[in-house]
Amino acid sequence: MSATITKKLRSQEWFADPAYYGFARRAWLRSEGFTAEIFQNKPVIGICNSWSELNNCNAHLRTVAEAVKRGVWAAGGFPLEFPRFRWVRCSCGPPPCYFAT
Repeated sequence: MSATITKKLRSQEWFADPAYYGFARRAWLRSEGFTAEIFQNKPVIGICNSWSELNNCNAHLRTVAEAVKRGVWAAGGFPLEFPRFRWVRCSCGPPPCYFAT
Protein backbone atom coordinates (compact mmCIF):
# COMPACT_ATOMS: atom_id res chain seq x y z
CA MET A 1 0.00 0.00 0.00
CA SER A 2 2.94 2.34 -0.46
CA ALA A 3 2.64 5.00 -3.11
CA THR A 4 5.55 6.36 -5.06
CA ILE A 5 6.10 10.01 -4.23
CA THR A 6 6.81 11.97 -7.38
CA LYS A 7 6.78 15.58 -6.25
CA LYS A 8 9.28 17.12 -3.87
CA LEU A 9 8.04 17.08 -0.32
CA ARG A 10 7.90 20.37 1.57
CA SER A 11 9.40 18.65 4.62
CA GLN A 12 12.43 17.60 2.59
CA GLU A 13 13.14 21.24 1.91
CA TRP A 14 13.30 21.73 5.69
CA PHE A 15 15.95 19.04 6.09
CA ALA A 16 17.93 19.50 2.85
CA ASP A 17 18.59 23.19 3.41
CA PRO A 18 22.40 23.56 3.57
CA ALA A 19 22.07 26.70 5.71
CA TYR A 20 22.02 26.76 9.50
CA TYR A 21 18.27 26.09 9.81
CA GLY A 22 18.47 22.84 7.84
CA PHE A 23 21.36 21.74 10.01
CA ALA A 24 19.46 22.66 13.19
CA ARG A 25 16.38 20.70 12.09
CA ARG A 26 18.42 17.62 11.25
CA ALA A 27 20.35 17.90 14.52
CA TRP A 28 17.12 18.20 16.50
CA LEU A 29 15.73 15.00 14.97
CA ARG A 30 19.04 13.19 15.45
CA SER A 31 19.09 14.25 19.13
CA GLU A 32 15.65 12.66 19.50
CA GLY A 33 17.14 9.35 18.33
CA PHE A 34 15.94 9.40 14.70
CA THR A 35 18.47 8.38 12.08
CA ALA A 36 18.63 10.25 8.78
CA GLU A 37 17.07 7.29 6.94
CA ILE A 38 13.94 7.55 9.05
CA PHE A 39 12.99 11.07 7.94
CA GLN A 40 14.62 11.40 4.52
CA ASN A 41 12.23 11.26 1.55
CA LYS A 42 9.19 10.74 3.77
CA PRO A 43 6.31 13.13 4.41
CA VAL A 44 6.32 14.55 7.91
CA ILE A 45 2.86 14.17 9.43
CA GLY A 46 2.07 16.24 12.52
CA ILE A 47 -0.23 14.72 15.10
CA CYS A 48 -1.77 17.25 17.48
CA ASN A 49 -2.65 15.67 20.82
CA SER A 50 -4.59 17.31 23.64
CA TRP A 51 -3.97 14.43 26.06
CA SER A 52 -3.11 15.55 29.55
CA GLU A 53 -2.89 14.01 32.99
CA LEU A 54 -4.81 17.05 34.23
CA ASN A 55 -7.85 16.51 32.03
CA ASN A 56 -9.59 13.18 32.37
CA CYS A 57 -11.90 13.99 29.45
CA ASN A 58 -8.98 13.57 27.06
CA ALA A 59 -7.27 10.64 28.80
CA HIS A 60 -8.05 8.29 25.90
CA LEU A 61 -6.28 10.49 23.35
CA ARG A 62 -2.84 9.19 24.29
CA THR A 63 -3.85 5.76 22.98
CA VAL A 64 -5.50 7.28 19.91
CA ALA A 65 -2.36 9.27 19.04
CA GLU A 66 -0.23 6.13 19.32
CA ALA A 67 -2.55 4.30 16.93
CA VAL A 68 -2.41 7.21 14.47
CA LYS A 69 1.39 7.19 14.64
CA ARG A 70 1.48 3.47 13.85
CA GLY A 71 -0.77 4.12 10.84
CA VAL A 72 1.48 6.92 9.58
CA TRP A 73 4.56 4.68 9.93
CA ALA A 74 2.74 1.87 8.08
CA ALA A 75 1.79 4.25 5.25
CA GLY A 76 5.42 5.35 4.81
CA GLY A 77 5.29 8.68 6.61
CA PHE A 78 7.22 10.16 9.50
CA PRO A 79 4.86 11.05 12.39
CA LEU A 80 5.72 13.77 14.88
CA GLU A 81 3.40 14.37 17.81
CA PHE A 82 2.99 17.83 19.29
CA PRO A 83 0.90 19.02 22.25
CA ARG A 84 -2.10 21.25 22.18
CA PHE A 85 -2.54 23.67 25.03
CA ARG A 86 -5.51 22.53 27.06
CA TRP A 87 -6.68 24.35 30.14
CA VAL A 88 -8.87 22.66 32.69
CA ARG A 89 -11.52 24.82 34.26
CA CYS A 90 -11.12 23.42 37.76
CA SER A 91 -7.34 23.93 37.77
CA CYS A 92 -7.32 27.53 36.50
CA GLY A 93 -8.88 29.20 39.48
CA PRO A 94 -11.51 31.89 39.22
CA PRO A 95 -12.28 33.27 36.72
CA PRO A 96 -11.55 30.64 34.06
CA CYS A 97 -11.62 33.27 31.34
CA TYR A 98 -7.92 34.11 31.81
CA PHE A 99 -7.19 32.05 28.71
CA ALA A 100 -10.28 33.01 26.73
CA THR A 101 -9.86 35.08 23.61
